[in-house]
Amino acid sequence: MPPWALAVAFVLLAGVVGVLAHRLSRQRRALRRLQGAVHTLARQVSPPAHGEAEALLEEVARQWAALVREREGLRSALNALRDGVLLLDGEGRLLFGNPAAWDLVGAPAPEEGQRPTALLGDHQVREVVERARARGVPQRGEGDLPRSRRRVEVSAIPIPGGMMLLVVRDLTPVYRLQTTRREFVANISHQLRTPLAAMRAALETLEEGALEDPGVARTFLAGLKREVERMERLVRELLDLSRLESGQVSLRLAPLPVEVVVREVVERFHPLAQQAGLTLTTSLSPGLPPVLADRDKVVQALSNLLENAIRFTPAGGKIEVRASAQGDQVAFAVEDTGIGIPPEHLPHIFERFYKAHHIPGDTGAGLGLAIVKHIAQAHGGSVRVESQEGRGSTFTLLLPAAYRGAEVALEGPPRAP
Repeated sequence: MPPWALAVAFVLLAGVVGVLAHRLSRQRRALRRLQGAVHTLARQVSPPAHGEAEALLEEVARQWAALVREREGLRSALNALRDGVLLLDGEGRLLFGNPAAWDLVGAPAPEEGQRPTALLGDHQVREVVERARARGVPQRGEGDLPRSRRRVEVSAIPIPGGMMLLVVRDLTPVYRLQTTRREFVANISHQLRTPLAAMRAALETLEEGALEDPGVARTFLAGLKREVERMERLVRELLDLSRLESGQVSLRLAPLPVEVVVREVVERFHPLAQQAGLTLTTSLSPGLPPVLADRDKVVQALSNLLENAIRFTPAGGKIEVRASAQGDQVAFAVEDTGIGIPPEHLPHIFERFYKAHHIPGDTGAGLGLAIVKHIAQAHGGSVRVESQEGRGSTFTLLLPAAYRGAEVALEGPPRAP
């Protein structure tokens, strides 16, 4: 999060805290007025003063009702906040805590009057509270809560009367985003380093005299072309993945016959499978309904799965593309007899840049399966994998079937007569 955003958030937080402190102060003043009214009533109740006593009792009732309404309204507002809010007395005992606070802490709410040790047990949080008490001004800091495994920002605001207001904000998504960004930059740098180094070496060799030898020059130029194509593919996949993740892809949904899309993908990859010494077959269940999908995106997803199967299946192996109905979905399965995926890699196989195997000569960037996952999710479907190391893998892409109701939805609601 940029510094200006943190500053704005803190200003907003300070404003909320100010409102809360003001309302708490109003409650204390109302209580004082209530106490004064009770003392006055006690002094004035006598036979000649029944009228005044009744008026005072009505005033007490009004003050009490207003105080209860304000208290309940304030409690409801605090309970609705996504940030945790706790109010402590001068001894650090709990006076109030909203549900978000205990969700962030990852512990059940203690009884009022007890110390919230699950939160104050972190020394960083405790130091913020102690510093606020010692200086008498709001303090802010960060800490790690071991029970919930969350990184939080804690603002401690002293309130007159020795009370302390704590506001706890979850920073875990921010830290995860920062970690993802760092990993993304590192992965991009790694993926670009290899082709750039190869291109630089080829250019230097050509400059040193290889350009004068037509045969050698053609070899190096062919290598340069391969590396350029590799970089183009990386950039293309990054753009595709970025658009899918950000929701910027506009799907052209239409009923798509299953046999048509399977035949198109298989025919495209049949020569490559033959060249790799593999047997590529298809098996389609009869009577399959069409899928409600974007044709280009489905072709891209199946192509990625089939390309992976060819890449990781040794010569003599078999690959089968199947399609079958599963409830209101159609399942596209790509099964191979390849090297399989170790169990520890299966939970991460659809993450971007993740590679379960590092094969010499493999120029893939580890983005293909991530793209398949996002294409499936964009269609309201899913993708899963089953694999045994050394025995092959089966990737299954599930897409919604295009029934009549779905076709009508594409055309929009009926017009009024």
